[in-house]
Amino acid sequence: MLDFTGLNWWAILLATGAAFALGGLWYGPMFGQAWLRALGKTAEDLQPSPTPFVVGFIAASMASDSAFCRSGMPLFLVQSGYRVLYSIIMGGILGAWA
Repeated sequence: MLDFTGLNWWAILLATGAAFALGGLWYGPMFGQAWLRALGKTAEDLQPSPTPFVVGFIAASMASDSAFCRSGMPLFLVQSGYRVLYSIIMGGILGAWA
Protein backbone atom coordinates (compact mmCIF):
# COMPACT_ATOMS: atom_id res chain seq x y z
CA MET A 1 0.00 0.00 0.00
CA LEU A 2 1.20 3.49 -0.81
CA ASP A 3 2.08 5.73 2.09
CA PHE A 4 0.92 9.30 1.52
CA THR A 5 1.52 10.51 5.08
CA GLY A 6 4.87 12.07 4.17
CA LEU A 7 3.38 14.32 1.51
CA ASN A 8 3.06 18.01 2.22
CA TRP A 9 -0.52 18.55 1.02
CA TRP A 10 -0.38 22.30 1.57
CA ALA A 11 2.68 22.54 -0.68
CA ILE A 12 0.95 20.41 -3.32
CA LEU A 13 -2.17 22.60 -3.19
CA LEU A 14 -0.11 25.80 -3.31
CA ALA A 15 2.00 24.54 -6.24
CA THR A 16 -1.15 23.50 -8.13
CA GLY A 17 -2.82 26.85 -7.46
CA ALA A 18 0.32 28.70 -8.53
CA ALA A 19 0.44 26.76 -11.82
CA PHE A 20 -3.21 27.57 -12.55
CA ALA A 21 -2.69 31.22 -11.61
CA LEU A 22 0.34 31.42 -13.91
CA GLY A 23 -1.69 29.85 -16.72
CA GLY A 24 -4.44 32.41 -16.18
CA LEU A 25 -1.97 35.28 -16.41
CA TRP A 26 0.13 33.74 -19.21
CA TYR A 27 -2.76 32.94 -21.53
CA GLY A 28 -4.76 35.95 -20.38
CA PRO A 29 -3.35 39.46 -19.94
CA MET A 30 0.29 38.61 -20.69
CA PHE A 31 0.16 36.61 -23.95
CA GLY A 32 -3.53 35.90 -24.51
CA GLN A 33 -3.88 37.92 -27.69
CA ALA A 34 -0.64 36.56 -29.17
CA TRP A 35 -1.77 33.03 -28.28
CA LEU A 36 -5.15 33.52 -29.96
CA ARG A 37 -3.51 34.99 -33.08
CA ALA A 38 -1.10 32.03 -33.23
CA LEU A 39 -4.08 29.67 -32.99
CA GLY A 40 -5.95 31.63 -35.63
CA LYS A 41 -8.91 32.04 -33.29
CA THR A 42 -10.80 34.75 -31.42
CA ALA A 43 -11.92 34.70 -27.81
CA GLU A 44 -15.46 34.04 -29.04
CA ASP A 45 -14.28 30.86 -30.79
CA LEU A 46 -13.24 29.26 -27.51
CA GLN A 47 -15.86 27.59 -25.33
CA PRO A 48 -14.99 26.89 -21.67
CA SER A 49 -14.78 23.14 -21.09
CA PRO A 50 -13.08 20.70 -18.72
CA THR A 51 -12.30 18.43 -21.69
CA PRO A 52 -8.78 19.80 -22.39
CA PHE A 53 -7.81 19.19 -18.77
CA VAL A 54 -9.11 15.62 -18.77
CA VAL A 55 -7.66 14.77 -22.17
CA GLY A 56 -4.32 16.61 -21.42
CA PHE A 57 -3.91 14.77 -18.11
CA ILE A 58 -4.58 11.35 -19.57
CA ALA A 59 -2.67 11.92 -22.79
CA ALA A 60 0.38 13.04 -20.84
CA SER A 61 0.34 9.90 -18.72
CA MET A 62 -0.10 7.74 -21.83
CA ALA A 63 2.52 9.48 -23.97
CA SER A 64 5.45 8.17 -21.94
CA ASP A 65 4.10 4.61 -22.18
CA SER A 66 3.65 4.98 -25.91
CA ALA A 67 7.13 6.44 -26.41
CA PHE A 68 8.81 3.82 -24.21
CA CYS A 69 7.09 0.89 -25.92
CA ARG A 70 7.39 2.54 -29.34
CA SER A 71 3.80 1.76 -30.13
CA GLY A 72 2.09 3.71 -32.88
CA MET A 73 -0.50 6.43 -32.83
CA PRO A 74 -3.47 4.04 -33.39
CA LEU A 75 -2.71 2.14 -30.16
CA PHE A 76 -2.15 5.42 -28.30
CA LEU A 77 -5.53 6.75 -29.49
CA VAL A 78 -7.43 3.55 -28.63
CA GLN A 79 -5.95 3.30 -25.15
CA SER A 80 -6.16 7.03 -24.41
CA GLY A 81 -9.75 7.17 -25.64
CA TYR A 82 -10.71 4.36 -23.29
CA ARG A 83 -9.01 6.05 -20.34
CA VAL A 84 -10.59 9.42 -21.09
CA LEU A 85 -14.03 7.83 -21.29
CA TYR A 86 -13.72 5.79 -18.10
CA SER A 87 -12.41 8.85 -16.26
CA ILE A 88 -15.44 10.84 -17.36
CA ILE A 89 -17.82 8.02 -16.36
CA MET A 90 -16.13 7.49 -13.00
CA GLY A 91 -16.01 11.25 -12.34
CA GLY A 92 -19.68 11.56 -13.17
CA ILE A 93 -20.63 8.71 -10.84
CA LEU A 94 -18.45 10.00 -8.01
CA GLY A 95 -19.65 13.57 -8.52
CA ALA A 96 -23.30 12.55 -8.51
CA TRP A 97 -22.84 10.34 -5.45
CA ALA A 98 -21.15 13.00 -3.33
